[in-house]
Amino acid sequence: NEAERDQITMSLKVDVESKMGIVSDVQQELREANARKILYSSVQSVDI
Repeated sequence: NEAERDQITMSLKVDVESKMGIVSDVQQELREANARKILYSSVQSVDI
């Protein structure tokens, strides 16, 4: 229901090499599902 949806936070862990277009597509789908709270994180690659 709508009240529960307002309490949900989506967390996207996005690879630093990901194309921004894919991230934008996911954002659009989340907007259409009325998921408004989104946290973004990424991990930088480490060269050994």
